[in-house]
Amino acid sequence: MMPASTLLAQTNCSFKLKKMKRINKVCRISIKTDITDGSMLKLLASKEFEETKILVEPGLTAYVLPEEVVLELYGPGSCYPDYLFKTSNTVIGFKVQNLEDTVSILENEGATLLGRIESVCDNLLYCHMQLSNEIVIGLFQDLPPTGPHDNL
Repeated sequence: MMPASTLLAQTNCSFKLKKMKRINKVCRISIKTDITDGSMLKLLASKEFEETKILVEPGLTAYVLPEEVVLELYGPGSCYPDYLFKTSNTVIGFKVQNLEDTVSILENEGATLLGRIESVCDNLLYCHMQLSNEIVIGLFQDLPPTGPHDNL
């Protein structure tokens, strides 16, 4: 059985360094902020990165940063599960090929599924897990398109 540390090292979160081959996968960074820090992070996203704002709802702003990294800023008034930021104000999410298999492997290594596996718009599955050292991570899996408008 593969150790959890090996599995996490093989997940599909990529940060492009100049001499590293680009891996075309997504990583999600979720940060709980106050008003001041949230404003600074939004300024950074809009001024320093070639960002694309993808979601704005009360208290939550999300951006797609270079290299397909999604940055979610959870400010005052945003809604999220109590467990999400219980031990830290930052949660990293990893794209995986098979979410249920990955959850099973991590549970066998001592991780705990927080909540349940959720579905978003029939195209995305996600969940959060607490590792043995109380770090919370996100896992998500893109699903193949199911309808005629999913390819647009």
